Amino acid sequence: MERIFVLLSILIGLNSCSKNDLSKDEALSLVNSEKGYPRALEYEIFTADPEFASKLSGSQLETEGFVIVQKTQKMSDMGEPLIKFTEKAKPYLLLASSEDEKLAIQKVRLADEEVAEIRGIVKSKNDGAMEVTYMTRYTNKSPFALLSKNLDQSREVVAAFKHDGEKWQLVKGSK
Repeated sequence: MERIFVLLSILIGLNSCSKNDLSKDEALSLVNSEKGYPRALEYEIFTADPEFASKLSGSQLETEGFVIVQKTQKMSDMGEPLIKFTEKAKPYLLLASSEDEKLAIQKVRLADEEVAEIRGIVKSKNDGAMEVTYMTRYTNKSPFALLSKNLDQSREVVAAFKHDGEKWQLVKGSK
């Protein structure tokens, strides 16, 4: 009977230790599932904004045939889109909500963001959560990627996970 108690105590101890440890593979899986990686990086184009039209006028997007920029507009056409997207741009256009349509906003996909590596896993001193530091990178860049300047750089992110007795969960408010 005493042996069974000792064995049971050892098994419970080993099980609780494994719950408090988070491997890099587990952390990668958690970050991907809880934070939604890989994910599309979106950009909003204000199609009726003259300043935005000016920015795209003569740009590589226009010269390569992804957008058509109306150079002038009549008073009766005020508020109408100055920027139109061609067939060539369609694979990069994201579905617009009714609110976006009202505001003449078209979202485009710039690239996909994915986890490049898990840099570190540290136990938080305050609440016992595990803080996972990871790097992301941008892949599958679209022609619209030129609208953002930071897609060649990796990004460092920290997320916290806590074990609830059954599984690891993202701590609310975690980046």
